[in-house]
Amino acid sequence: MSSGIDFPLELRTQALARIGQVLRDRGLWNSRQLIDPVWIDRRLRRWPAGSC
Repeated sequence: MSSGIDFPLELRTQALARIGQVLRDRGLWNSRQLIDPVWIDRRLRRWPAGSC
């Protein structure tokens, strides 16, 4: 059964760390705003307390 995804789903520790940094820095990566900070804030607000 194919998921239609062309890359492996397994993420390495470094990749997860980079994702975490982008979330922590509200969408900023290497001085570039990749994701709107408002979008990040909205998503993080939905996470249950203590899950981070």
